[in-house]
Amino acid sequence: MHALAIRNLVLHLRDADSIKDERGRGTVGLCTPYAAQAKLLREVLKSHGLEKVVRASTAHGFQGDERSILVLDLVDSIGERNVGLFLQANQLEDTGAKLQNVALSRGKEAIIIVANLTFLDAKLPGDAILRGLLHDLQRAGRIVDVRDVLALRPVLDDLRRFGPQPGIDPEALRTGLFGGRDFARLARLDMELAKEAIVLFSGYITPDRTAAMGDLLRHRIAEGVRVRCVTRPPRFNGSIPEELGRAALDALEALGAIVDLRSEIHEKVVLVDGRVAWFGSLNPLSHTARTSELMARVEDPALVQHLAGLLSIRRRTADGSDAENIVAENPRCEKCGGWSVFFRRGRFGPFFGCEKPECHWSQSLDATSRPSGQTGKRREADADDEKALKQKCPKCGSAVKKRSGRFGDFYSCSRYPQCDGKIEDKPRRKKKK
Repeated sequence: MHALAIRNLVLHLRDADSIKDERGRGTVGLCTPYAAQAKLLREVLKSHGLEKVVRASTAHGFQGDERSILVLDLVDSIGERNVGLFLQANQLEDTGAKLQNVALSRGKEAIIIVANLTFLDAKLPGDAILRGLLHDLQRAGRIVDVRDVLALRPVLDDLRRFGPQPGIDPEALRTGLFGGRDFARLARLDMELAKEAIVLFSGYITPDRTAAMGDLLRHRIAEGVRVRCVTRPPRFNGSIPEELGRAALDALEALGAIVDLRSEIHEKVVLVDGRVAWFGSLNPLSHTARTSELMARVEDPALVQHLAGLLSIRRRTADGSDAENIVAENPRCEKCGGWSVFFRRGRFGPFFGCEKPECHWSQSLDATSRPSGQTGKRREADADDEKALKQKCPKCGSAVKKRSGRFGDFYSCSRYPQCDGKIEDKPRRKKKK
C-alpha cells in the first residue's frame, strides 16, 4: 500500500512538473529504512521511466545527498508485531537515531512522511525519538489521508476494459480501495481474463467461499490457466471447524489447483498473470460481502513481480524469475503422501511438517535443495517442533505457539495472555531409580 501511494504521489509531482529543476536534475528522493522496500520503489519508478530522475534508497544511501523534496517511507504497519529497530531508537547515539537524522535532513524544501500513524502510535516505545518527531511534525505540518493520495491516480482507467460496471461504490472508484462485494465482483473479472496464472494468498479458507469460486477456477484450469492457493492448514484455520477447512482444501485440489499450506500467513493477495495484484486486509478464500475490510488493485507488472518475490518462502522470485509465484513450494509428505505445512520458526530454522497429527514426518527448508536431506539431529529436532505444534492447549484446547523465554524455547497457548496453558518442549525422561 505504501509503494502504491508513493507511486501516485510521484506521478502527481511529475504531472505538476515538480520532479526536475531548471537544469533537468532530479528534485525528489524516496528514502526508506529497508533495502527490500527501496528495491520495490526502484522497480515502480522503472516501470514509469522515472528511475533516472527520482532516486530511491535507504538512509545509508542518502548520506551526502540532498533533494528538494524528500519522501520518507516508514513501512512498518499492520501485520507486524513490533516496529523495526530503526524506529525504536531512544538515544541520540543509537544507529537508528543517526539514520533518522540522515533521512530527515536530506530534504531541502519539503519532507513528506508516509506512515501508518495509528500503528506507530500503538507500537512505538514511549521513549522512542521518532514518537516525539512525529508529534512535532504533525503540529507543524499537515496530515493527508492516504485515500486522497490514492485518488491522485483514479483506478477507473484501469477498469475500462471490463466495460460499464454500475453499482460500484463511487468512493472506491475514487480511491481504488474496494469493499468485499466490489472486490469479489472485480477480482472475478480479472480472473476470468487470466491467460497464464492465478495465485491466491489467504489467511483463512471456508467451503462457502471456495464453492463460490469453484466454477470460475474449474473453467480457468480447463483453459490451461495454472491456479495456486496458499493458506492455513485446517488445524490453524481460526475458528473454522477442521472438517470444513479440510473439505475446502480437498475441493481446491479436486479442481486441479495447487495447494500450499503455511502455519502462519497474514498476506491477503491475488496475483493474476504477473500483471495485476489485489492486496489488502480481506482474505480471498474466506471473506463475505458483508465485511468492512478493503482491498486495493494495482496493474503494474514490475510491482507485481516484486511482490511475488516477497511472498515466496524461498524468496526465489525476488530477481524477477518465476514471477507468477505459481510453482508449488511445499513438498508432499514422504511418509503418507499428504499435504505438508510450512513452519517459519523451528529449532534449526524453517521446515516443512506433515499436516496430519498422527504422521511425524518433517523436512528442513534447506533440505529440499540438498540431495542428502537433513542430518539426523536436525530432522529429529524439526519433528519435535512439529509434534509439539500439533498438540492442543491443555487448558482451553486452542492451538499452541512456539515462544522463546529466559530458559529457551517453550510452547504455550496461542490465546495468551487470555490463557496461560503450556506444554513441555520435550517429554521428560524418567529418572532412574
